[in-house]
Amino acid sequence: MNLSRRLQKIINLVPENTQVLWDICCDHGLIGSQFLNSKVNVIFIDRVESITSKLKLKLAANSTDLSSYKVMTANAIEYDYAKLSTNKRNTYIVAGVGTDVGLNIILQILKSFTLNDTLVVSLHKNNVKLRQRLIKETDLRLKDEVLVEEQGKYYEIMVLDLVAVEKITEIGSLLWERPGKVQENYLYKQLSYYKNKLPFEAKAQAIYDQYAQKLGSLDF
Repeated sequence: MNLSRRLQKIINLVPENTQVLWDICCDHGLIGSQFLNSKVNVIFIDRVESITSKLKLKLAANSTDLSSYKVMTANAIEYDYAKLSTNKRNTYIVAGVGTDVGLNIILQILKSFTLNDTLVVSLHKNNVKLRQRLIKETDLRLKDEVLVEEQGKYYEIMVLDLVAVEKITEIGSLLWERPGKVQENYLYKQLSYYKNKLPFEAKAQAIYDQYAQKLGSLDF
């Protein structure tokens, strides 16, 4: 199966020592499916029963080890992750959802999150808002982050844990370590977006200034 550039990058960022992979709001289960028949146990979660029912049938037809995964119909915002995450190296994938839903899922995961665990996050939009709230409301640290362009859209992907050295920042830090055309185009896009917000939101100026400074400091 041909995966999108964004999904493939998310998969590549999953730590090699992962024991349990959580594909949250899994939809078609494309991420978790890549780890079937490996040493990783995969847990698929989606709140829509029709989605999980179809996924169960698909996985049963393609997996040689039915004990290596679990498909659950559950609300990811309310699920008690501690039930299945004890004493394991868990990697939680939160991708393809909006900012508020994604943040609420993350806050729920953090109730049972340990020093051994990793969180891979790639939401649809409002990454600055997500970053601001993670800085304010959590102790998460930045292990890695990348920027992916796909069909004219840009996706930030963050790898987070509790032990990394790097702090989460409002506009990203590691995103800009390897500047290229994707980073340049994204910076112009963000500058245009926040410029339009300046007359209406006082806080937009500080973010606009950070992006402008970043654009001026990079050698593309």
